[in-house]
Amino acid sequence: MEKKEDVIEKQKDFIAHLKQKTNTFITTIDKSEIETIILSGSVPRGDYFPGKIDGMVDLIVMKKAKSSITAEQLFGENIEPEIPYHCVKSDGTGYAVLFTDFIDLSSFCRKEEPRKFSILESQILYDPNKYYEKELVKINQFAEEEQKRELSNGIGYIDYGHL
Repeated sequence: MEKKEDVIEKQKDFIAHLKQKTNTFITTIDKSEIETIILSGSVPRGDYFPGKIDGMVDLIVMKKAKSSITAEQLFGENIEPEIPYHCVKSDGTGYAVLFTDFIDLSSFCRKEEPRKFSILESQILYDPNKYYEKELVKINQFAEEEQKRELSNGIGYIDYGHL
């Protein structure tokens, strides 16, 4: 099994190309009802590897407040309805889209750990008003404090065994 660092190095040019294709894709989207688009998952981490059955680029698309637009209206038909994301294909690349309301600190705090991690390791692609960029500062601060608190709780438990 390859080390993550080796995969990242081997995939560097491929990842750069995928990011460029993704940026091109989002320019085709009507963003009048969209607040923010972020790239999440393996592409921003640099370890995306499509394998034999291809793969999908993960996007989180956040609607503007009070918007009633649906993923179908914005992206068209979901080509993989059995996957819990809205999946589309453009220029040969698949996208798995989490279509959601704006993610602020309050909604971030209610998310499960895997979703929190995907948000924290994401890359902003579209945020014209910088609302998400500002919110991300608060989210990162909360996450850092939460991590310290969890580590502290774990250390206390570990020390308990030494009494």
